[in-house]
Amino acid sequence: MLKDWDACAREVGHALSRYNGQTTYSKLSTILSVPESSLFTEGASWLAAVLSKKAQEQHAIGARASHVALAHGINLGFLHRATPGDPSQARIALTPLGRAYRAALDLKDDGFRDFLLGGTMLDSDFDMYGMLLKHAYEHGGTVPGKEAFHASVGNLFEQRRKWLSDNVPSPVVRDKLGARVQWMRGKGALDSHTFGYHWSNRQQWAKHLEHVDGNNCLTPLGRDTYEKHVQPVALHNSMFWLAPDAGCIRKVGIVSRKPEMFCSGWDLYRPSNLVPEPSDDLVGKVSDFMERAFPTLRLHAFPQAPLASVLFYVRYQEMLLGYKTSWPTLFRKVLHVRGKTLHCVLTGVIEDSQYQLVQSANQSKSRNRKSFAHVCFGMNS
Repeated sequence: MLKDWDACAREVGHALSRYNGQTTYSKLSTILSVPESSLFTEGASWLAAVLSKKAQEQHAIGARASHVALAHGINLGFLHRATPGDPSQARIALTPLGRAYRAALDLKDDGFRDFLLGGTMLDSDFDMYGMLLKHAYEHGGTVPGKEAFHASVGNLFEQRRKWLSDNVPSPVVRDKLGARVQWMRGKGALDSHTFGYHWSNRQQWAKHLEHVDGNNCLTPLGRDTYEKHVQPVALHNSMFWLAPDAGCIRKVGIVSRKPEMFCSGWDLYRPSNLVPEPSDDLVGKVSDFMERAFPTLRLHAFPQAPLASVLFYVRYQEMLLGYKTSWPTLFRKVLHVRGKTLHCVLTGVIEDSQYQLVQSANQSKSRNRKSFAHVCFGMNS
């Protein structure tokens, strides 16, 4: 589907201000530990009250911090507001990412859990978290202090401001795009008081993900993460950013002199080597995950689970194997092997493919590319 100017402008604005941040892993994990049935039936105000009470008992987080942590759980993509209207009264539900994270916890798969958290930080917080890894890597492996990190991020944003000025000929268009860039609307992230939270929270995330050790130095895993998943962006893009697609860049009137590497943070983890035919071992692992994780992945009040949650596990296995494969082919094989156990409820098609997902192990049809977000699978009785 062709995007209009406003949709493309929002994508460009998000790409120029991709940071999300004043919550720690401990606060996020507290929110994600609440049963979804309670999230959905009781709503946001109830959740904040419960977290505040729990915080007082454990001397952890208070009422305001509970509201902030909930907001960032939504912004990071683990939760979403399932009902319109007043945000404080909204019903809360898990997203496919949130369900995948819950499944990783229930199955005690720490590797998958950390993959989800690392991918989330790069996809939602690339400007800050990616810059922290970049600065440390380029300065002897030591995490920058608050002032040095503040200066690095400030320089990055000024570089982007100049890039907009140089590549958007129309002042009117520049102003409209600037209104969609978070840090250009005011002090925002660069406010010295606010930035202290940004800096300390990124440090805590880096330590939790074992990218940084107790001496604030990059670990071997942190170096590997930067070299494999962050450095390609620094080398290929004119700015240190996850660029929107070229069509959106042209649509909003940006005249870029250099093609940008279009990707999401999750794409940074996906290997470039393509093996079209998935191995029997990969088919078996994905099939096992779908069966074992189904009780956790299933939608609230429905006997179905979003296939989008399973795709996070597929990405994780691709990273471990060092190659990517054809997702439609993979799921056709899964349903062929486990057709007596699994079935698909077809309400969409898989991303980046001309093939429609099969309704059973024996059916397939061609169709145009669409989103896989609403494709579900279920367990046969």
